[in-house]
Amino acid sequence: MTWLTAQAAASYLRVSTRVVLRWAKKGQLPAYRLSGTRRCTWRFRAEDLDRHLVAQCPPLPVRSETEPK
Repeated sequence: MTWLTAQAAASYLRVSTRVVLRWAKKGQLPAYRLSGTRRCTWRFRAEDLDRHLVAQCPPLPVRSETEPK
């Protein structure tokens, strides 16, 4: 299990850190808020981000062997 900071998650998803934090606050991205900190701190699991990306992408069409190339 790999934990990522907001900055690392943004780099992983190729978006800005602000976008990652906005998505986390809105519940659009799986994230874990750390308690006991003065500021709001978020952590992200790489596995959750992978699953989220797969769920957001439409499936690719499957070519049958009888179709011309």
